[in-house]
Amino acid sequence: KAIQVCGVFELTTSATAPTLTVRLKAGSTVLVTQVATVPVNSLTNVGFSACYILQGTAAAGASVSVEAGFISFPSFPTNPPQNDYNIVDQPVAGIATNGALTIQISAQWGTATTGNTVQLHQFYVMELN
Repeated sequence: KAIQVCGVFELTTSATAPTLTVRLKAGSTVLVTQVATVPVNSLTNVGFSACYILQGTAAAGASVSVEAGFISFPSFPTNPPQNDYNIVDQPVAGIATNGALTIQISAQWGTATTGNTVQLHQFYVMELN
């Protein structure tokens, strides 16, 4: 089975925006890390989305390898525009797929600078057959 995970965010940047990295985790394990990007400076309440897919490589179990990647990568304006890819080696081993998993999308600034915010407005997980 495969799972699709999507988040819709709101982004505001200062006059000099630092890098921003978006990640997807299953439990405490990072499955996807986007390349650090630099959003355009001085944005106000700009929406962006990130969608991912993850799939086990074997039947559900206590320690299964999982492959994960972007369906659509964060689509906020960057300066200059750049391509995104997952920098986490695949597949990721040791995921307990035989029970409940906490799924998390996170966004992290390269440096804490006043005026840079990211808010998660929508989050959904769908099981794909």
